[in-house]
Amino acid sequence: MKKIIVLILLSAPAFVWAGDSPKTNTYRMIANELLKDCTGVDKAVAVAGFSYSDGRDSRDGGVVAERITTELVKLKKIKVIERKEIEKVFQELKLQRSGAINSDSAKEIGELLGADWVVVGTLTELPDKQLELNARLVGVESGEIKNAYSDQIKKNWLDQYKKLLNEQNNVIGENVKDAKAFYEKGVVYADLGEYDNAIGSFGIAINIDPTHLKAYFGRGYAYDEKGEYDKAIEDYSKAIALDPGYPGGYYNRGTAYYSKVEYDKAIEDYSKAIAIDSKYATAYGARGFAYNRKGEYNNAIEDFTKAIATIDPKDAGAYGGRGLAYYSKGEYDKAIEDYSKAIAINPKLAAAYYNRGNAYNLKGEYENAIEDYSKAIAIDSKYTATYGARGFAYNRKGEYNNAIEDFTKAIATIDPKDAGAYGGRGLAYYSKGEYDKAIEDYSKAIAINPKLAAAYYNRGNAYNLKGEYEKAIEDYSKTIAINPKYVAAYGGRGFAYRAKGENGKATIDEEKHQSLTQK
Repeated sequence: MKKIIVLILLSAPAFVWAGDSPKTNTYRMIANELLKDCTGVDKAVAVAGFSYSDGRDSRDGGVVAERITTELVKLKKIKVIERKEIEKVFQELKLQRSGAINSDSAKEIGELLGADWVVVGTLTELPDKQLELNARLVGVESGEIKNAYSDQIKKNWLDQYKKLLNEQNNVIGENVKDAKAFYEKGVVYADLGEYDNAIGSFGIAINIDPTHLKAYFGRGYAYDEKGEYDKAIEDYSKAIALDPGYPGGYYNRGTAYYSKVEYDKAIEDYSKAIAIDSKYATAYGARGFAYNRKGEYNNAIEDFTKAIATIDPKDAGAYGGRGLAYYSKGEYDKAIEDYSKAIAINPKLAAAYYNRGNAYNLKGEYENAIEDYSKAIAIDSKYTATYGARGFAYNRKGEYNNAIEDFTKAIATIDPKDAGAYGGRGLAYYSKGEYDKAIEDYSKAIAINPKLAAAYYNRGNAYNLKGEYEKAIEDYSKTIAINPKYVAAYGGRGFAYRAKGENGKATIDEEKHQSLTQK
């Protein structure tokens, strides 16, 4: 039998996305990249809907799949299967809108539909109504990932969800005890980011049906997004009690514990999710980050390596996480290698450029660092730490005007209370011999963080060079009070005492400086 190209939309909305004007070039690029090198009139591909990596229910995946479908149709090489045939496949496999599709289930889908390849993917919520899309093309016969593509897309379809709310309100008007309708309202409110309304709708669904597992899960997610982690954990725990075999419950509860900085509990839950689903790539990655936070870098590396080697060799996040573990261990070359792999998979991953820049910085490769920081800024101009990091790299290269420009940018447009940026700009002014401006910036850094020993020390140096020895001594003394092992502060204070003719005090500080230096 001749195979056809099949497009699967997981629970796609029943209405048309009228008035939507997506950036079709983005979706066309996704379609072209995924089907790259996949040719032949007798070949077929099945494109599955996209689910959130945290397992929450959403209609967003159906929208994204529909837009990719539109671009595939424009290629004029495909045939789209009727919805009723698609639904039969998912009913047979017991898949639902929120269910993540891994390479195993992709093979089953492909075999049932007579496809050679199946597209699977996940969505991750980002700030400013952005989504990160990670799509994979899986070979049905081999189960291996042939192509992958990652990109950020705008959630510019949210106005359409108001129609869904009206539909659910009509259903509720006919039956105020319809738990499913209230649940669906909660899903839409969560997609809109209206978490209080989502919590209310999920709560009503639970009151009507106290065994509504998905409503507990949805309400937990809404609480999580609001930062109410204890309430989220309580709801995830209820979902787990209703279905102890659902890995998403453990994963999301682990993420709530992670947000509470309870890394041991997070690791325990991620481990339970992995025990249920050994190919739960997101759980390996999350556990890896928890190990990173605990300083257990070898365990983190093991988890990220597992995610890459046995689950998804094109997981940019796993390479980035492993790079972070190597970086934290001081293995900068390995970190750079992993960040480079992450960038090769997703060239728009600002964090990977930033982190690779940090590794280059610590290796003294300032040109490479500046280049990476600049790429991170080009991708995301609000990437908070990048201007400061690039400013310090410019400082080390002696390009003080560029450094001042970056620190000023960080202060003016990103964080006016960034003590580090004031300190960095102060260092640039100091290096230029503009001591009054340096003192002004160090003073601002100290006002923001009165325990910033380096700011007192550097301001002391500026006072020293201005011949204001009393002020220099005062600042060095504050430095030492904060950190009694701040070696250079003893040397600076000794210099100031000797300049004032207080030779006895100078000798004591000089001896202390020498003693600490020799340790």
